[in-house]
Formats: sequence, structure tokens, C-alpha cells
Amino acid sequence: MQEIEPAFSLLWWIPLLIAAASIVAALRYGHIAWFLRKHRDSLFSDPALEAAMRHVKPPPYALYTLGWLGTAAINLAMAAMLVK
Repeated sequence: MQEIEPAFSLLWWIPLLIAAASIVAALRYGHIAWFLRKHRDSLFSDPALEAAMRHVKPPPYALYTLGWLGTAAINLAMAAMLVK
């Protein structure tokens, strides 16, 4: 059992890598949400396209951002517990 404990304590980098990937995904979705919010009232040159796009709602990228940040926070907490 004493040989397993030091090996297990070295696994703190796995949740740290997952947290880093989650932060990158959160930044990506945050940028998409910002871009869509900035260009929300863009005009289209084609009237048929404008009429079709009027009823389309974008996905909730801000919620995706919060979800990925929550995932990163959980994984950072797990990494902190493994380092102790």
C-alpha cells in the first residue's frame, strides 16, 4: 500500500490538464458569445436571407462558457486536493 500512495499523489497533473483544456474551451465559447452579441443586429444584403435569419436564435454560448469554467474550477479543486 505504501508503494501505491506516492504513485497516486503524482496524478495531480491529470485534472490540471483537464482544467487547462476547459479554460481554453471557455475562452473559445466566450469569444463566440461576444462576437455574436457584437454583430447581433447586422444587416444582410439578401432580403430572403434576412427574413430567414430573423427567427434564428444562436446557441447559448454564454452558458457554455459558464459550464466550462465550472468544469475547470472542479478540476482545479481536485488537483489541489491531490497535491496535498
